[in-house]
Amino acid sequence: MFLLQAPQNYYLVKEVSESAMIDSIDYGYYRESGELRINREKYVENFLRRFAENANLNTYQIDFYDIYESPPKASVEVTTKSNTYKITSDQTSFDIVNRVDSVLELNGQGDVTVPKGNAQTNNPPEISQPENNKPSSNNNSKDKTDNKEEDNSSKGNTENNSATENNSKDNSKEEDTPTKKVEDFVLENDDIVLGHFTQTVNQYNLVIKNKKGQVLDPSDFIFTSSKSPIASVNEKGLVEAHFMGDAKITVTSKYDKTKKAECNVKVIHTIYVRVDLTKDIIGTDAETGEQITLKKDEIKNVLLNGTGPVRNKNYFIGDMIKIGSRYYKIDPYETKAVKYYISDVYSNEVAEKFVNQMGFDSATNYLFWQSQGAQNTYMFKGSKGNWKVERSFVTNSGDAVGLVLKGDCKLTADGGPNNKCYGVGVHFNLNKVGEIDYQGSNIPVIWKRGIYDNHRSSPWHTWGNGKHEPASHSCTRFLESDIIWLASQIDKITGSRIIDF
Repeated sequence: MFLLQAPQNYYLVKEVSESAMIDSIDYGYYRESGELRINREKYVENFLRRFAENANLNTYQIDFYDIYESPPKASVEVTTKSNTYKITSDQTSFDIVNRVDSVLELNGQGDVTVPKGNAQTNNPPEISQPENNKPSSNNNSKDKTDNKEEDNSSKGNTENNSATENNSKDNSKEEDTPTKKVEDFVLENDDIVLGHFTQTVNQYNLVIKNKKGQVLDPSDFIFTSSKSPIASVNEKGLVEAHFMGDAKITVTSKYDKTKKAECNVKVIHTIYVRVDLTKDIIGTDAETGEQITLKKDEIKNVLLNGTGPVRNKNYFIGDMIKIGSRYYKIDPYETKAVKYYISDVYSNEVAEKFVNQMGFDSATNYLFWQSQGAQNTYMFKGSKGNWKVERSFVTNSGDAVGLVLKGDCKLTADGGPNNKCYGVGVHFNLNKVGEIDYQGSNIPVIWKRGIYDNHRSSPWHTWGNGKHEPASHSCTRFLESDIIWLASQIDKITGSRIIDF
């Protein structure tokens, strides 16, 4: 039996932890994979049993932290309650706290090694990876007196423990610095398509897996983005889109910087505009955080990741402009929209990745995506997670900013449309394909209906003016030949979901 006190306390905890880990090895898993794994519950049970058999003390507390089954790693902390004593009129006691961080691994000869942790005698410390495999050179005892005075008996224990450390150095020479075995890993998806701006489409959680398909803990990795103003990534692997363009996310092991995985991120956009500044403003560099003065007379026709100061709640006003290759956070209410930005039509591959990664479904075997940034509508066939482009159409969506001035439509002093403008548009509405209505013409109109309320609104109809830009109130305009073809498919597509983005 051990009376739990320095110097035996540290070595008792270490040896018990080592034996408990070996007792908890999953040999069936080892025979199948050749890699070590422990059973978490068995480790706790074996540690408590072995510790109770070898310690003789009335009161102690055992806490377990960060128990990983594969690769096997466990942190355990044992707190010993000592007797009270008095210094003058103050009654005082102190605790001896020993913590061991253990990693179980196989070396080339098949021997099991368990790197040592560190021993402390202060109150429970913050959980951290041990810096070396040597026991602490002292107990760092702290009194629990109100005036925090140090007791001489504590110093005596410190000297004894220091001597113990000298005796243990020779025994620990051959043990390696604690390391965590690094598995080969891959990303579940190495090609991501996100949308800007709504959370429905602008975020994606990276999933890291080992070669057996097991999901790994993101806290073991470092995440970086090649272009954070376009797509950033946090310490948990959450990717978030900010501005149209392309970026690369790199995932690196914390324990082996040579092991990495990468994924490409493409950010598509909804309606973007080119803007002029209405006054000199302060802009903040989105990468460096540096603030600079942007001059009204110098900054013209630059790209804004939104519509500018339009009062339509369905649209993102914007928060960043692009000047050359730099991105600046600004106050969008100091800008004036002058022109829509229409991107090239996204490839079928990009369109399919977007709707499949976002998990869009439909009540039929068809799904439609009205891409407002590219002014193009995609028709998919399939099912959730397995949509394939069957056809695409050049289309015009709603004039969100009122830049297509008609009749009494005017831009106000702040750059937004007056109440006579067409600034309604469509944006991520929950609609489905409705019925045909010819409205006294031989060219069909296909109405949209709300998915939940079945309200009829925002029809699909013929193009008209031939300009490839937002031009309608809130409908979608097709070429005459395309709307006639869609009408011929109405029995198949009625009830299909329409994604307006």
